[in-house]
Amino acid sequence: MLLLSSFQFSAQKLERVLEQTEGFSPEAFKASGRCFPSPVSSVSEELKRYVEKLKLDGTLRSCVEKAEG
Repeated sequence: MLLLSSFQFSAQKLERVLEQTEGFSPEAFKASGRCFPSPVSSVSEELKRYVEKLKLDGTLRSCVEKAEG
């Protein structure tokens, strides 16, 4: 979940910077799933699926548990 949260935080920071850019469209930046998903929502959804896969196969647990010894 940390990876997903980090990405979402970075996307929010990027959006704030881009808002200062002429021609930037916050609606397009945030658009999700209508005809074409935004790059941010696409990556966010992909990260969610990947984290869920890591949870299900036990990889995530083995990465965050303390090693015995």
